[in-house]
Parts: sequence; C-alpha cells; structure tokens
Amino acid sequence: MSDAERAVLGGMIMDPERIDDHPLQPADFADGRNAMTYLLLRDMRAQGDAIDMVTLPTAVARSGQADRFGGIAYVLTLPDAVPSPAAVPAYVVEVRRESLRRRAREALTDALASLETGDPTRVSADVTTTLEGLTAEGHGAWRKASKVIEASMEDIHRRADPDAQGERRMTGFPSLDDVLVSLDGGRLYVVAARPGMGKSTLVQEIAANVARAGSSVGLFLLEMAAEEMGVRMLASSSSVHGQALRRGTADDHEFERVLDAADGLAGLPIWFCDAPNMSIADVIAAAKQLKHRCDREGPPLGLVALDYLQLMDIQTRRGENRTNAVGEVSRKCKLLARALDVPVVLLSQLNRSCEARPDKRPQVSDLRDSGAIEQDADAVLLMFRPAVYDDTAPVGDLEVIVGKNRCGPTGTVQMEFRGECYRIEERDDYGRFGGGRDR
Repeated sequence: MSDAERAVLGGMIMDPERIDDHPLQPADFADGRNAMTYLLLRDMRAQGDAIDMVTLPTAVARSGQADRFGGIAYVLTLPDAVPSPAAVPAYVVEVRRESLRRRAREALTDALASLETGDPTRVSADVTTTLEGLTAEGHGAWRKASKVIEASMEDIHRRADPDAQGERRMTGFPSLDDVLVSLDGGRLYVVAARPGMGKSTLVQEIAANVARAGSSVGLFLLEMAAEEMGVRMLASSSSVHGQALRRGTADDHEFERVLDAADGLAGLPIWFCDAPNMSIADVIAAAKQLKHRCDREGPPLGLVALDYLQLMDIQTRRGENRTNAVGEVSRKCKLLARALDVPVVLLSQLNRSCEARPDKRPQVSDLRDSGAIEQDADAVLLMFRPAVYDDTAPVGDLEVIVGKNRCGPTGTVQMEFRGECYRIEERDDYGRFGGGRDR
C-alpha cells in the first residue's frame, strides 16, 4: 500500500490541482513519511505556493524535520512512483480503501480488548457506530442543481397528489398538522416541557397515530417500562381512567372497552426499547437495527422517538462539560434522522427559568443543558398547561407552543389534555392558531 501512497503524492507533485480534486486526510496514509508530505503539500497549496521539485525539497529542509519526511532524498523519488498524474484517482481509491480497512481492524481489535472487562452490549454498540461512521466518512457526493430541482419538483407533485396524501406521516392532530404539515424524514423534532406537562402522553399519541397510518414506530423509553407505556396506551385508546386499570377497579363495561383497545393496539407496528442507561451509541445502533428489520419485514420505519434526553447515559470526556456533551447527543440525533431518513422525536426537559417569570409559558431558550438542542432541531414544540400554575385555569387546557419551525410558522396550538386517561384531544374550537411568523 505504500506504493499507492507514493503514487498519489507523486501525481500531486506533478499536477498540484490533484490536491484539490482528490482530498484525503493525513490519517489516510499508513506511512508516516507520506502523511507528513501530504500535509505539507496541502498547506503549500492552501497558501498559494508553487509546488515543484525545487520548492518542495526546500520546504522540507526549512521545516527542520526532514527525517520525518524520510529525508529529502525520499521526497525526490516520489514523482517516479506514478506513471502519469492521470492515474492519481485510481490510487486515491486504493489509499482510501486501505485506510478504512486499517481503521476497521483497529476498532475491532480495541473492541476485543474491551470485551475482557467491559459491558458486551456497550462494546457492541460502540464498535457498530464506529464502523458505520467509517463507511460513511469522506464520501459525500456533489449533486448538480438540475438533479436536485428535479427531485424537489417530484416531491412537490407527490405532496399535491390526493392519491399520495396517505403516504405522509402525520401527528394525527389536525391542528398540529396544519403547522408542521407532516413529520418528514431526516428531521429532528424536539418536544420540551417542565415535568408533568404531558410530554410522554403527546409522543405516545403521535406514535399510535403514525402506526395506525401504516408505518412502524420505534419508542425508546428511558423514563418508564414498556408495560407502563402499554397501560397508558390502553387507557388512552379506551378512555378508561388509568388509575382504574392500575388498581383493577374498572367495571365490566370499561373492561370491555379495554379489551377492544387491546385488540387494536396489539396489531400496531410499534416497537418498544426500555433498556436503562442507554448511551447515544446504544440508541443509534438499536435504531439502525430496527430500520433494517422493518425494511425486511415491513411496514417501513416511519418514526423514532426518544423519551427523554436528560435520562440518557451521557458520558463527558475529561475537561468537557455536560452542556457540550448534551449538544453532541442532540447533534447525533439529528444525524440519525438523516441516516435513517425518518423523523426523530426527541423529548427534553426545560430548565426552571420559565417558572421565575410572571408568564410561566416556556420559551425555546428554556431548553435544559444546551442551546445546541435548539440549533439542531428542525422544530421545537413546547408544552404548557396553565392549570399547573393557576388553580382557576381549566384543568384540561393544553397549549402546544411551536417555538421553532424551519418549514413553517410558529405560534400556539390549543388542545385538550385528559390526564386521567393519558389522552390528548383536539379542542372543539379547533382552527385557532395563535399566529407567529412564516419561516
């Protein structure tokens, strides 16, 4: 492989434009001498310096570290390693391929060593994430405007086609769908609130609605067991008081409704993952595994939801604060949405700032731990129940404040919260949307 590395460098010396046409990273070179030479060539190119067999040896000598380049004599032999600069693309492919192979071996070797003392589930998740990152690394493809516009027009026609309306993933709440239009693949939706506002209830309702529309749904439950979420879904679908189900005091009529609800829910393609202490690497690995399974068995994956961010096992590196670590998690959730081409709904806590204000309604700036969450999100939905702070307010009033929406307006959607049966409903006066700005 050293021959391919030398051929790449030789071609770049003979035709410096190849440095721009075929970018590599110094780490792609296994031979340290070649990595140093490539780094120098890239720096000279960036500074606009001429590159030839006079200037390059001179730059090596001036570095005072000629031995790290293999000596000036070694550098002078590089152009002889390639028959023509036109052969550079083929050698670049070989260098990249070997680089990926080498780093994959290193990742697997480290994983085997970690298995001796580490948690096998965590080690497996980490190595899967590393290998998938290597596969995608550095292979972004440029797309010409004509192709992008053509694809965009096809998307517009598809959305306007009445026969294709059923393909859109909707929340199931017309008032909310008017604002969000649909839950689009590749986008990150953050649902945030103070405790007790109904975050889990909203995501459970949206998940059931997406599944009823024919898409598979993956729910990561870090706050409760899957069985607890099951009880909540049964209560919502049957409109039976959740406490009656927990205490076993539902009457015969109510129990019949629960049985009917169970028949309907059991047939929905909803998948639950309630493993505790999951890291973002665990989530990514499990979500991709579910995507592959749904692709094989159907129906296709249409939504992934995570309840909730602050309960994840968020590791901070030495010298790193939690804010940066949380920001890294939200960024990876956004990248996961792009990689799976499905919407990802991420639940998050808000800090206490809103409770210190006369108007307790939350703002996007109240997102807990990191402003990066706001930056990464395509839409931020803030939940507010006035009755939590005001005893005179109607108990069922729920405001879903669309505080950020990259693809539409912001404002407030008025809804009805039925906490006793873990259910959220449209208001009878649906149609009022508290205005905002079209973004």
